[in-house]
Amino acid sequence: MKNKILLQIGSAGILVIIGSLASFASNILLGRTLSQEDFGVFSLFRSVMFLLPVLAFLGYGNAMIRFAKENDFSTTNWKPSLQKINILGAGIMFIAAIVVQRIYPFSFVQSIFLGIAAWMFARVMNTNSILRINGKMVLGQFTILVWRYVFFITLLVTLTWYEISIEKVLILFFLSFALMFVVAKIIEHRISVGSKIVSLKEIYRYGSTFFIINIFSILMIQLDKLIISLNQGSVAVGIYVGVSLIALTVFNLAGTTIGYVLMPHFANGNKIILREFLIYFLLIPLTLLTVSLFWLEAINTFIFDYKYSGNTHLLYLSVGIGIMQYYHNIIEFSLGGLSAESTLKTYLWSILISIILLIFCSVYFAESYNLNGIVFGCLIAWIVKNIIGMILLGNIFHQRKIIIFS
Repeated sequence: MKNKILLQIGSAGILVIIGSLASFASNILLGRTLSQEDFGVFSLFRSVMFLLPVLAFLGYGNAMIRFAKENDFSTTNWKPSLQKINILGAGIMFIAAIVVQRIYPFSFVQSIFLGIAAWMFARVMNTNSILRINGKMVLGQFTILVWRYVFFITLLVTLTWYEISIEKVLILFFLSFALMFVVAKIIEHRISVGSKIVSLKEIYRYGSTFFIINIFSILMIQLDKLIISLNQGSVAVGIYVGVSLIALTVFNLAGTTIGYVLMPHFANGNKIILREFLIYFLLIPLTLLTVSLFWLEAINTFIFDYKYSGNTHLLYLSVGIGIMQYYHNIIEFSLGGLSAESTLKTYLWSILISIILLIFCSVYFAESYNLNGIVFGCLIAWIVKNIIGMILLGNIFHQRKIIIFS
């Protein structure tokens, strides 16, 4: 049984890595092909796209997972509640699309496509939660990641045969989510349900703290590009994403992969030996930091053919944010596996404080240092957030003697 669980975690982790690499490759192709302004528009579109789905269903998937821990899910008929939240989610995404169109440089049609794609993504996230509850972790990960594979393949084919434009890119992006939605519906149709109907109110009794943490964590990750767009414009977003792409992708991929293993490890009551702790918390980030400081600028220049060169200070600030997001992933996954509700609420407050600090510092430093100032303000907020998270995690490690020193 234990080997089967480890195999599922490993297989799901491989799918995550492949999906991240596919997105990374897609961004490189677009960064080399599109103008800095168009690349900025796409990057902003994608950032909003990842933020809205968390709002669409108000944490229904997380609440369902928590509900299943306390109830017999095999006897539960979850479809009526899901149908109701589908309608509510559609209304929320329509309003969100109108708001986004008024704030950011998207046309009305682009904003509507954004709202529909965000709703489909949010709907598939619910399918992912139901599959995970039923022990189908690998299938669940494939369902929610398939858009990344489709987008990369279709983008590569399009670039081979046609000239690319921002309109074509956004259409391919939308169609990738549409195909993911169809795949998810086919898979979900085969999931058996029980006869006991549960209400939305009953489901939402569970998982509210996780939902709020998830919203604000994703907001904080995407907030840099949202602020840059409002303060500096789409070209600045394109420059920032082009300069920071490699650093943020590598650090986030490493942190997410490790966190994906640590969360179920700690949730099952396991401990960690000192050697492993030092590898995860010191050796890996220091190695990535060393490589970034000495070779990342040359790698960036080679990959983007000098398109985003000459932004050394911005690159180093991006590396700083990258290493902070590496620790963010490990801390958040570890707290998810170890923490009680009270600790999670304290961690939630730390995220809220950090977001307020991020907005204040970014706007303040932007007045004197423009794009670099915004990114520096973001870095300050990430440092504060991780210090608080480390303190919370350190207290739990000490109280439960999680680290084995022998």
